[in-house]
Formats: sequence, structure tokens, C-alpha cells
Amino acid sequence: MALVGGVLAVLVPLLPLALVAFLLYFFFRIRRRRGKKFGGLRILGD
Repeated sequence: MALVGGVLAVLVPLLPLALVAFLLYFFFRIRRRRGKKFGGLRILGD
């Protein structure tokens, strides 16, 4: 029981940090992909 409690005490504070890191990665990946969507067409690039 103490081992499980210790592992949870370490992992629970790291869980929100991992979630924020994942959301930032996902946001920048979608943003970068949207910029390349009309890469060959200058008129649609703006």
C-alpha cells in the first residue's frame, strides 16, 4: 500500500504537466499544418 501511495504521489503532480505539454504540442502541430495547407497558392496564403 505504501508503494502504491508513493508512486501515486509522484505521478499525480506530473499528470497535469504532461497534459499541458501534450495540448501545446497538438496546438502547434495543427497551427503549422494549417500554414502549409495553401503553400503552393500565393493568392490563398493570406
